[in-house]
Amino acid sequence: MKISKQTKENIRKSIPKQYVRYAGIEPYYIPLFGRIYWQRLERILQPALREVAGHDDYIADLGCGFGVLVALLGKTVGVPVVGIDEYPSGPLKVAQEICDTLSSSQCTFIRGDISRLAFQSDVFQSCFCLDVLEHVPNVEDCLEEIRRVLKADGSLFVTVPVEGKVLNIAREVTSLHGRRRAISPHWRGTIANYKEFEVRLPDYFSITKKEYIPNKLFAYDVLYCCTKE
Repeated sequence: MKISKQTKENIRKSIPKQYVRYAGIEPYYIPLFGRIYWQRLERILQPALREVAGHDDYIADLGCGFGVLVALLGKTVGVPVVGIDEYPSGPLKVAQEICDTLSSSQCTFIRGDISRLAFQSDVFQSCFCLDVLEHVPNVEDCLEEIRRVLKADGSLFVTVPVEGKVLNIAREVTSLHGRRRAISPHWRGTIANYKEFEVRLPDYFSITKKEYIPNKLFAYDVLYCCTKE
């Protein structure tokens, strides 16, 4: 699924200037990383739309940030979408405004902790978790909680950073050799890198597809499409 230039521009205009550098938003305004950011969303929307076809159950974006994916899903899938993040009320209000800008219906935003979700078990048909788990203190707790709230036939779409050598050099240059820490992708919790994450993930979900974004040579992210067994 292609995201139109007009949609991208509408989303950019909806984010107030004081939030441009908020919690890692800034790198998406750097042309190279911005292109990868939108490509990641397009790659995820393709299997996501196939997965939710024929279902009318809730889906969730865990660690939704400014709700860009929530807005895109709400605009295209026609089912209730819940965005969950620990952000305070200000950014979550911006997320709702982005949904309103795109005329996305049935979008709800809740402040919450992924490791302790305030939902009953077996609630969501699909969960999305994009470049979030590298920031949490305990990845295993989050995976266990995501598994709990997914329905028995539910799906998880999760991305984590890879960042090969070429992109790492590009990031060092654009971040002034690390002085602009807002765009650092480093793992900060119980897991050290994506390879270790890939070893742990099958303890909770079956991996049905693995895809490097934008490609394996210049990998920035890796996407895992998973099912609950």
